[in-house]
Amino acid sequence: MGHRQSETQVEDKDENKDEDDLNIGLDRTNGCDCITPMKTKFFAVLTVSIALSALTGCYHDPNEHARMGVPFVKDSVQAKYSNQSVEDVFNAAKAVISKDGTLTSETTRHPSGARVAQGKVNQRDVWVSVEPVETNVTQITIQARTPAGGSDINLVAQLNLEIGLQLKTR
Repeated sequence: MGHRQSETQVEDKDENKDEDDLNIGLDRTNGCDCITPMKTKFFAVLTVSIALSALTGCYHDPNEHARMGVPFVKDSVQAKYSNQSVEDVFNAAKAVISKDGTLTSETTRHPSGARVAQGKVNQRDVWVSVEPVETNVTQITIQARTPAGGSDINLVAQLNLEIGLQLKTR
């Protein structure tokens, strides 16, 4: 009798083994745990590459040149001065850039007649655009970027303040 029980147990084990052999495939869950980590790594790499592509791009300087850098960040400040000529504001901007760093170029954009001073301050590229808005109103736009193309809004605010003070002392 004990011999018969062991034969049925052996037959049950053989049947379970045959069922396991039939379930082998890509959707097998027991014994194959490599799919989940692979999917996780794939989606992590995909997410990082999408984020990097969204954060890189181009921005435009006041001379309308496209430059490599981080787009969609605030990198400029505008101010308006009444009873100040374009020439006076432009000379004040050049003086501030020269005092704080190096003035590298001066240009005039056509047809608007805006004047642009470009320089380096604290290893940052700085552009100051000065243009008439109305008869007695002059608008100034100050933009600064780091060597990596990031924004330096604190430097922009400092330069804006210094240009305003330069105009007051004249």
